[in-house]
Amino acid sequence: MQNYSTKFFLMIKNIIFDFGGVLVDWNPHYLFDSYFNDKEETEWFVKTVVSSEWNAEMDGGKPFDVAVKERILLFPDYKEAIELYKNEWMKTMGEEIPGMYDFIKSLKENGFPVLYGLTNWSNETFPEVSKVLPDSDNTVSSALSTISSFPVTRKCLSLTRKSISP
Repeated sequence: MQNYSTKFFLMIKNIIFDFGGVLVDWNPHYLFDSYFNDKEETEWFVKTVVSSEWNAEMDGGKPFDVAVKERILLFPDYKEAIELYKNEWMKTMGEEIPGMYDFIKSLKENGFPVLYGLTNWSNETFPEVSKVLPDSDNTVSSALSTISSFPVTRKCLSLTRKSISP
């Protein structure tokens, strides 16, 4: 860990990490690139059918089954692929963002207060994802509307992938 001013560290009360794109890579292409085996069709499907706006509805609490049924009505030719998104969602998960798990471990070893994990992942997907995240004490989930004790820890220096290098 870099040497920072002790005064700076004494001011830190909380450290908050987002999960997707900060601790772990997440991308629907991991699931659909091999499914379609056609780069243009995959890109269209990800941007149009399983779009970030549609995914945000489930992150906001809409049940996957409801969202999938609605999407199939709009894109019936893609029924199988849309169902695959629900049934194989964990395959959209990539690897750890390089160095982030070690960075969290270093923070803990250096006596930082409780760390918080922040996510807007669906309450239907986050329990599975939490099994592969680094150990921690608290997770703040917008979908769960709660602070829960999934395996992830954090307290209020908010770090994003763009503003930190482990």
